[in-house]
Order: sequence, then structure tokens, then C-alpha cells
Amino acid sequence: MYSSITVLRVNRLLRSTLSFERRIDFWYNGTAIETRIEMIVITTIISTSVKEPIPGLGVSNTTRWAVAAWAKTTAGELAKFGITVNNILPGYTDTARLGELIQAKAKAGGTSEDAVKAEIVGRIPMGRMADPEEIAAAAGFLASAAASYVTGINLPVDGGRTGSL
Repeated sequence: MYSSITVLRVNRLLRSTLSFERRIDFWYNGTAIETRIEMIVITTIISTSVKEPIPGLGVSNTTRWAVAAWAKTTAGELAKFGITVNNILPGYTDTARLGELIQAKAKAGGTSEDAVKAEIVGRIPMGRMADPEEIAAAAGFLASAAASYVTGINLPVDGGRTGSL
């Protein structure tokens, strides 16, 4: 639910208050400052479930699809202003949260965490999980001048796991 509310607020903000003159005026210690914006980039980090739904996560899958559709629509609307909007779809990433999920699955299944992790890694063509820095690098690329003509895409960062195009 929060994702939908956030998307609506961002959409209203973009449509009503963003200066397409690429100028920001603000006050710093009582002095008016004007600065020019070189690039405006909007990047969401959602999930590969946008391309392949995850069984048992119907609400989550639906919410992520909605964010992806919003980003695609918004990309088309803002492209004429040089604003890019893209989605990053991370696969299994070696984080503390994933470690907790692996631990819970191992406990529920009466198996070891290593066995659960091996089963996950076995489905990834690169044979390993992503490091968080690899997801960050994809975001960095989309925020760079090198990606200034890239907009409206879903970028899987999943070691080749997603089977769809």
C-alpha cells in the first residue's frame, strides 16, 4: 500500500512542481543560491518478479508490476524533458535479509542453511548471488551520462536467472 501512495505523490510532484528549466533555487545561510541541474534520473529498485511472478507473493508481485508500469508510463511522459526513468530488477542478493530468509527456510524444512543456499545458487547461471555493490553499480550506471538515452527499461541484475526476455 505504501508503494502506491508514494508513487502517486511522486507523480503529482513531478507533474506540478518540477522545474523543467533545470534550475533549483534554495536558501543557504540566508543567501539565495541558484544551481543548474545537468540530469534528472528516477530509478526504482523492485524485483525480477516483474518479469517472472514469485509463487505465493501475489500482492507483492502486483505492487511491483504497478511500480514498473508507472515507471514505463512516466518515462514516456518525461523523456521530452531529458528525464530518464528506469527500474532495476535485482535477483538473489547476498544481504542480511536474504540470510534471514534462508535461515527460516532451512529451519522450516529441517535442512541446513548451506543446503538452502546451494539450491538457490543452483538456479543462477552465474553460480553465485549478487553482491549489493553490483546492484549499486547498475544504479550508478543508470544515473550516469553514459545512460542519458536509456529510459523506460527494466534492467535485471540477476546473474542470468530470469528466463524471460
